[in-house]
Amino acid sequence: MNEYANALKETLTSLIREMSTEPAPFVKNPENDFTRKKKLPFETVMHLLISHPRDIRKNDPVQFR
Repeated sequence: MNEYANALKETLTSLIREMSTEPAPFVKNPENDFTRKKKLPFETVMHLLISHPRDIRKNDPVQFR
């Protein structure tokens, strides 16, 4: 990977890690969303959303289980 891509990836990873420490401003229901250990923690969900093409996110997530 080139230098710009590496720097961008590191910045995104750092921001996601920072967001995952306090996800309340980024979720719909802060009292319940991401409050317990799950198979897909906040950080993983954010990485998946960013890394998948836009047209995949339009589909129902249940299709991919």
